This record gives sequence, structure tokens and C-alpha cells, in this order.
Amino acid sequence: MGLRKSPTDTWLSIDEQYLAEHKIKASLLEHKKDRLLNSSDCSQAACEEALEVIVEYLTETYPKSFKQYDHRTSGPCVEVIETGEIFGTKAPFVDMSPLEIAARLAMEDFNILIKDDNDEHILRASATCYPVGWSVDRRINWPIYKVHGPVPMWQEKLRRPVERFFSSVKTHSVMERSAYFVQVADLQTDLAQILCKPESLDYGTKPTRPQHVIIRRERQTFKRLPKTNAILFAVKTALRPLTELSVSELRSFKQEASNWPEEVARYKGRQCWEECAFDYCDAVLSKVPSEIS
Repeated sequence: MGLRKSPTDTWLSIDEQYLAEHKIKASLLEHKKDRLLNSSDCSQAACEEALEVIVEYLTETYPKSFKQYDHRTSGPCVEVIETGEIFGTKAPFVDMSPLEIAARLAMEDFNILIKDDNDEHILRASATCYPVGWSVDRRINWPIYKVHGPVPMWQEKLRRPVERFFSSVKTHSVMERSAYFVQVADLQTDLAQILCKPESLDYGTKPTRPQHVIIRRERQTFKRLPKTNAILFAVKTALRPLTELSVSELRSFKQEASNWPEEVARYKGRQCWEECAFDYCDAVLSKVPSEIS
């Protein structure tokens, strides 16, 4: 699973892509909200607590980007300083749900997991603007093992360890892991269409240029909410062309991707991009002096 403890001051990140992705999320939530945002009634308290925790973190960690105050007519709110947008942070939530507000404020997607009477963690709420091969409307209220059903070896090797991990998550710390996909795309085209892939990644067209081989990395963090005991599962998606990877990153990528089990390779579309990607890796690595490589 590759889990590790995350420094609390890097839980949620704001980077140079914030404004661009802020606009993309707003557009996606305006036009595709039914597919990207949903929650069950039993998650309302956890969603409100999640918004409270997220707003507190963002305003304290990034005071030049966010500020929290009491509006004279609408009560407690948070402002995105660069855009002037103001969002209410306390019930009643009329125009937007608390998890939608959280997703609009942050760069991450957010999920609420709640354990049921059978000790299974259930996806009870989600604001996922950047999905890969799934959509919230189809999987809300599913147990996590079912949400990950298409993932190779999940049932055999990961279902029980993941459940044990979720049960062990503490309120005072954040755990994280990384996962990645390889995507074939041109980052000069519509970025929203590249980021939001609810059907699947398109592996029908082989790339002809290495800059069209995109490493799509997800930083996944897990934090237990102290009041409701729910797990707040956040996902930060970042895109990097293969051509921007360092020599060491290219070497690690080539070695790992070459050694995937066949079912994992099929799941990640290696048959589509491996020729272009591996040829580029080999060309770059062949120019590195042996004492460095």
C-alpha cells in the first residue's frame, strides 16, 4: 500500500495551478455536478465537520489565499482572496453542500468514509471532480472493496489490509500514499477533459510524441474526523509530461512499469503507451554517464 505518515503542514496543498484548477472545478460542478458530487443523509454531520476542518487548515496555512470571518448578514464564512468569492461555512447550507464548498476551496477531491455495522467502510459522500474510470453517482453508498472492484488484486491482497488500516487511522495525524496512472493526452488541449475522466482513460490511440505521455499522480491522504469519527479521504491529482521527469524518475518509472504483473499492465494501458514511453526513457538514460546512472 505504500503508506507513510504525512507532515501536518503539507496535508492540503496550494500551488501555481490553483487558479486554473479552481476555474475548472467550478465549471465541472456547474455542468456535471450530478456525476461528481453526492452524499447520503447519514454523512451530513461528517461533511459539515470536514468543511470546518478544511477551512481552518486553509486559513491558517495559507493566510494570503484564504480568510475566515463573520459576514454581517450571512454569518461565518470563508473568502478566496484572489477571486473574491465568499462561501458560508455553517448550516443552513442553501446553495451548496458543505463538501462542494470544500472541493471548490481546495485543490483536492474529498470523500467521506463511514464504518457500518459489518465493520466495512462505506463511501457515504464524495466530491470528486477528477475521477478516473468511475463516477460518484454510480458508487455512492458502496463499500470501499466494491468501489475498487476493477483494481487488479484488490480483493485477494488489499481488501482486508485496507480495512484494518482505515480502522487504525488516528485523529491527531495524517497518513498518505501515492498512486499513478499513465495517460495519453496533449496538455495544450482542454485540461478539464484531461482531468475529469469518469468513463476511463482512453487507451485507444497510441502516442507518437513522448510529451503526450502524461504521468497522472494521485496523492491520497487519510484523516480521521474527531467529532464524527468518519475518515476524510482526500485526493490531489497532478499531471506531468514524461519529458519533464528527471533521470532518476525516468529510471524508476521504466523499471516499475516494465515489471508490472500482466493484469496490472492491462489495467494501466501499458500496451498503448509502452513503445513511445520506453523508447524515450531508453534514449535519455543511454546518454547518462555510467558513473551517474
